[in-house]
Amino acid sequence: MSTTSTPTTSRTPRTGFVVCLVIALALLVVSIIAYPHMAPELVTRPAGNGHGENSPSREFTAFVPPLILVVVAGLIALAPRFNPRFLERFPAGAVANTENSTKVLNCVLVLVGILIAALHLGLIALYMGFNAPLEAIMTTAAGIVVTGLGAVLPWTRPEGRFNNPTLERYRAGSARAYRPAGYLLMAAGVLTIVLAWLSPTAAMIVGIGSIVAAFGLIAVRGIRSAASPRN
Repeated sequence: MSTTSTPTTSRTPRTGFVVCLVIALALLVVSIIAYPHMAPELVTRPAGNGHGENSPSREFTAFVPPLILVVVAGLIALAPRFNPRFLERFPAGAVANTENSTKVLNCVLVLVGILIAALHLGLIALYMGFNAPLEAIMTTAAGIVVTGLGAVLPWTRPEGRFNNPTLERYRAGSARAYRPAGYLLMAAGVLTIVLAWLSPTAAMIVGIGSIVAAFGLIAVRGIRSAASPRN
């Protein structure tokens, strides 16, 4: 059940972590400047359908998102330290390329920073009385995230070989689907960005649907290969 790959230790994604810290600092500066001009609270969801009114305070809106970004970035940046221990529990798992893993984590950190920054700045604009198209802004950010995930998806392809023939056929079959799945996500991400300003609802359907389709393609390719023994 083991593979012939050699265990590796991924490097800490310092670049992505630093980018997130810079984004968090910039958001904090914006919050401090905007705070005196923000409304004490804003109803982001009216009461109804079995739930109460949602009206977060300006303190929460101004200062919690940058903190969340720092915490999330720290957890993602620490992931490589736990990766070897995780792999030890699953000795049959194929090991991803170390350099590619670092690139992926750096990209994920930047995408997380963009997503939280878009939400934070959009909410601050609303608290300051600007009629900001928050839904379109967030959907655009989601489209950027989907595009970025498509760009790095081929780098997440597992390497090594399983000694178990069925698992190895699944790995080899699914590995061939990572690149086309990435292209699918990038195309859908661009379409999501365009639709964000025309129909945010349709844009979210495209974005979420593309993620399901991309990973479904990888799974189907792997299952088909595993179910077709080669002589």
